[in-house]
Amino acid sequence: MSDGNNCGSCGNVCQPGQLCANGICSTECPQGQMPCGTSCADLTADEQNCGICGQTCEGVQTCNSGSCGCTGNLDPACVSGQCTDKNTNGSHCGSCGNACTGQRSCVSGSCVCSNGLQDCSGSCVSTQNNNNHCGSCGNACTGGRTCVGTSCNCPGGQTFCSNSCVNTQTSTSHCGTCGNQCAQGQTCTNGSCQGGTCGPWTTGPSTNGGGELTCYWFSQGTATGDGCPSYKTYCGHCGTQSGSGGGVCPSGISNSVSNISTSNYFVAFDGPGGPFANGVYCGMCVDVTYGGKTITATVVDACATCNHVNHLDLSLSASIALGLGQGQTPGNVTGVTWKSVACPVTGNIVAVYNNGYTGQVYFQNVRYPVASARTSNRTASQMYGFWDFGAMVAGQSVTLTDAAGHTITGTLPNSSGQSIGAQFCP
Repeated sequence: MSDGNNCGSCGNVCQPGQLCANGICSTECPQGQMPCGTSCADLTADEQNCGICGQTCEGVQTCNSGSCGCTGNLDPACVSGQCTDKNTNGSHCGSCGNACTGQRSCVSGSCVCSNGLQDCSGSCVSTQNNNNHCGSCGNACTGGRTCVGTSCNCPGGQTFCSNSCVNTQTSTSHCGTCGNQCAQGQTCTNGSCQGGTCGPWTTGPSTNGGGELTCYWFSQGTATGDGCPSYKTYCGHCGTQSGSGGGVCPSGISNSVSNISTSNYFVAFDGPGGPFANGVYCGMCVDVTYGGKTITATVVDACATCNHVNHLDLSLSASIALGLGQGQTPGNVTGVTWKSVACPVTGNIVAVYNNGYTGQVYFQNVRYPVASARTSNRTASQMYGFWDFGAMVAGQSVTLTDAAGHTITGTLPNSSGQSIGAQFCP
């Protein structure tokens, strides 16, 4: 519009002595403009002639009152001779020299991550798959896990146990479930502790010459019914009695119980309460020595009237085998030695449900007494001789640990009196 060689239109050349002013060839400039070469210019606002003819404003500078400068939010201090928009400039975001790094861009004067990334410790990361920032900043995936969809996950077929990814089908430290430790010498096969040898139970109860013995039989006061056709012991064994007879330990009476490995040799232990607690020694076998003879018997019952921690009530068959109540030997003797031992069991552990209820289980035919019992989501507590799971658990996998520290995994049967498919130290 002010070019003397193209005044108003291309090729329109002003005559000598004329100036181009606002697209019109004229002999003088309009008011407020000054001649600069063949053109008229407003020296207060013309970026090509700012203040004086030929003074050009650089970059995005504008001419204001005859001086080149920046307008609005543009800052002339960041780069010499340039106007910088600190709202959008990635090298001068918000302030001069504040550069946006790590896939961040400048938005409204702040460095922000783009494309769904999150700012974690100054770097833009995807919390969908970042192993150091999984789901949120600082949430690191450890123990062999990787970040998949904001969650730390173990490789296929593995479970996160004790800060490591393990295969619970083969791990002897986490066999079947986290924390299920197989006993020394055992292997974990398909999530179940297998094999190994039974070490001695060195912490079981015993007495060397300080024990007491008494004979007893069921009709003296053993409970009846409650899921059994006749007698029922504290440890859940169904019992029978036949015959008759008199004397201190009558040989004409015969008692028997189910699911023990010591024939008709069984024991009632001091309890409930005391050292027997709620049945902690149910299923324990003891070697009892008196008068030069030794028998092995299984704890199946509690002796409510026993007042000595080393006192045992023996079944009639076991008592007679030791000579109690026979001839001149009394039926109540002292100076007895007995100790806990591994039961000579054959076959697997048997699960008996309390009066048919599958949430309360007696574990019978055990090599050592059960010390803990749990399913995948329930840990049982022992009471009244049985293990109470708080809900019906038939058909579920069960992990048992015995008093000697051996651990096995079996399956609770659908009906009472059936095998769980496993035994301590088979």
